[in-house]
Amino acid sequence: MADDPMPAPGIDDPMAIVVEKGETEKQLSGRPEGVPLDAVDISGDGGLCKRILVAGDPSEGTPFKGAEVQVHYVGTLVSDGSKFDSSRDRAGNFKFKIGKGNVIKGWDVGVATMLKGEKAELYCRSDYAYGAEGSPPKIPGGATLKFEVELLSWAEPEKQKWEYTAREKIDKATDIKTVATTAFKAEEWWAAREKYDEAAEWVDRDSIARSKGREDGDKEPAAQELHVACLLNAAQCSLKLSDWPMASTVCTRVLGLKELPTPSRIKALFRRGTARLKMADFDGARADLKEACTLDPKSKEIREVYGSIKEAEAAAKQSEKGLFAKMVKGAGGIKKKPPQGVPSDAVDISDDGGLCKRILVAGDPSEGTPFKGAEVQVHYVGTLVSDGSKFDSSRDRAGNFKFKIGKGNVIKGWDVGVATMLKGEKAELYCRSDYAYGAEGSPPKIPGGATLKFEVELLSWADGADMPDDDDDDADDMSGAETNEDDEPMADEAKDEAKDGAKDGAQGEAVPIEDDEPMADEAKGGAKDGAKDGAQGEAEPIE
Repeated sequence: MADDPMPAPGIDDPMAIVVEKGETEKQLSGRPEGVPLDAVDISGDGGLCKRILVAGDPSEGTPFKGAEVQVHYVGTLVSDGSKFDSSRDRAGNFKFKIGKGNVIKGWDVGVATMLKGEKAELYCRSDYAYGAEGSPPKIPGGATLKFEVELLSWAEPEKQKWEYTAREKIDKATDIKTVATTAFKAEEWWAAREKYDEAAEWVDRDSIARSKGREDGDKEPAAQELHVACLLNAAQCSLKLSDWPMASTVCTRVLGLKELPTPSRIKALFRRGTARLKMADFDGARADLKEACTLDPKSKEIREVYGSIKEAEAAAKQSEKGLFAKMVKGAGGIKKKPPQGVPSDAVDISDDGGLCKRILVAGDPSEGTPFKGAEVQVHYVGTLVSDGSKFDSSRDRAGNFKFKIGKGNVIKGWDVGVATMLKGEKAELYCRSDYAYGAEGSPPKIPGGATLKFEVELLSWADGADMPDDDDDDADDMSGAETNEDDEPMADEAKDEAKDGAKDGAQGEAVPIEDDEPMADEAKGGAKDGAKDGAQGEAEPIE
């Protein structure tokens, strides 16, 4: 007010002095000129008087100290009735916290006496308003002010983390984890990982140790169980996002926790081993996967990935021949340098230097990235990296360009690169010739062996004709990383094998672990081997 009621010294208890009937001579003498006699002195010294115009709802009482109240007001000078400010002249209303000195003293004290829905006049002597200095040019020094105030609502400020009990922190983390798992099942990996990380922070050991009170008992074991589940799920999201370093880092955090249950240790070792294999850290991957195999010798999935390490190392020696990426089960390959002319800040998203990406405009992570078979719509400009000459552009034609992801309708660089983009994202894709038009090129505009740059904007995508079956849900895929020689998800093959083996008693269905934790049943695919022994591969969910 002038434009908002300015801070001024308040009193500790705005409700301490309320005069319901009768006023002393001292109070009457302190009442400024122009204040109606039917306005009640609520300050005890005549400096703040209140006249109720519309009664409020007594069922909710009055605002407590620290409550964030929302009001409408009109401020006028008592001397001449001129208006100096009004929230009703602006969009929205005005809000402040009671008793925090955010407004003038007359407001801190007066609004604290009001009921929800009440409309009242507050008459504020200068020492309850803007003092001897006033607030020029609209409010002169020593002025008595009248505020017509309507109390719309108030809310309790959100508690700080240290104010939560251990039980409340566990409940909070559980709610956030539920949101994260919903995002995971929708394949919104970025959003899911962010929520799993947030949930994990609520129940880490330090947070629980700093909880308010311990009257609800020792909740550390339940908190750690939830903490571990969230971290493992966040690692799984990182695998889905091909963020191998982050997946490895998070799993290392899990493995460093005390009293880690064996099932959780197996998952952390498997996921870190998978990430290390992706980064061509063969010794690290071998150590992790060997320990995981020792702890869970019946897991076919772990054995398969462990068995691929030797083949991966042999293939790495021939990486210059392009064999590594095809031979390694779920591994990326030894890094090659991108072609000449590719900017140093462009990220290699192919693991072999053949396809690099530089984001120009970030997209919307809420919808994730396009799924295989999605029909995407894009705009693009294609140029030669060698001399910058433009060979094609959708922006030179009416409409935009559309194709289906993963169906071979476009060059490999597009099939792979656009599938990593978010809606609204604009990025540069640098495609080596083997990710573009090969040694032959596309004469006359694209010479053989040319590296190409595409500036691509992902406008939207829609369900293609080949929607994934319900059986293709990756929510329970353990590694989130396996591919066959055609770069198709191995999880799908495992499910197909399970169908074929149903008559042999294999169940083949993924079982959510740790209360919908997105992870494959560790005996999926190995169910055939263990069916005669009755092994189902299920794990106990969190209660």
